[in-house]
Amino acid sequence: MFLKAANEFYLDEHSSLDFTKFEVLLLSCSNETDLLLALHYLDLHWNGEGVEDHVRAKGYDGPALLKFALGLIYYWELRFSKPERKAWRLLISRPFSLSIKLIHGMIVSLQGVDRAVLDDLSTSTTKLAVWASILKLHHIVRSASYLTERVPEKYSDVWKSWHSLCLAYTPLANHGDTKLQQMLISMEDEYLPAMYKRFPPQEESVIDIEEKSGEDSVLDIIDGNININLKLLLTLCTG
Repeated sequence: MFLKAANEFYLDEHSSLDFTKFEVLLLSCSNETDLLLALHYLDLHWNGEGVEDHVRAKGYDGPALLKFALGLIYYWELRFSKPERKAWRLLISRPFSLSIKLIHGMIVSLQGVDRAVLDDLSTSTTKLAVWASILKLHHIVRSASYLTERVPEKYSDVWKSWHSLCLAYTPLANHGDTKLQQMLISMEDEYLPAMYKRFPPQEESVIDIEEKSGEDSVLDIIDGNININLKLLLTLCTG
């Protein structure tokens, strides 16, 4: 099943596809090796679009989204345990970009789905499972040393703390209903202590810079203008 799904991407080396085209591939993954190979094809062919459309069509409990997130977490576990292996770059050349585009798509999707979907999300343990994985992935990319990879500016919000992202992107807060917002924020207390042990902030990571500078977030929003900490800019945007 997996080999058949993967063969389509192996034969097409130059396509640029949205997320919906990878659903069959992700659903066919039966183990970690399959997931890593699926990430390889996503790295080559995913254009970063389609997560919001997938959520509107499948909801937040779609297994393809969860497998994508879990595959990325497994990849980063390997990277943190064996960071010097050059094979990681051969498997996935842009791990930050791949991870951040998924996180960004999920966060932005909160503003584009029906209120009924959001109400259901705030009361569903199953649907929140994918958000737990997104929180974990968010911590990982903020804890990893950002080497030479460049990520488009449109995704810069992802470098914010989880708390700041939830405040900015949960629309129900504007209508006096903060249940979903508070539920997403509360995940920090449930999952981050263990994540800090598994993925301690590396030197020159976003969290490392925040902790050394004493800032709550490396992105300071002042009068609507985003001013990026100079050290972060040099770390994140230059090779």
